[in-house]
Amino acid sequence: MTLRDHSITSNGDINESKVSYLLLLYSCWCSLKMKSQLLKAEMKSLMKEQRQNIQYLYYWDYEGDQRKFSLVHFIYFPFLWYGVNKWN
Repeated sequence: MTLRDHSITSNGDINESKVSYLLLLYSCWCSLKMKSQLLKAEMKSLMKEQRQNIQYLYYWDYEGDQRKFSLVHFIYFPFLWYGVNKWN
């Protein structure tokens, strides 16, 4: 059914309240669809940013200097982070 089908009464007159209501519904639907697309784009951007942040792990050594270690060290050499006794 089209907008025209809903707006024509039995005597052929256009029911303006139905037209305005349907236009309002269509406008709301378009607005929600646009917001959904914006949220998806924002989520994609945030996920990309998080992936970049996860590339390095940070920790503080005894002097308070900030060091960076690649996740590769954490994945392939976990004993460097947790100690040998933690894995036994």
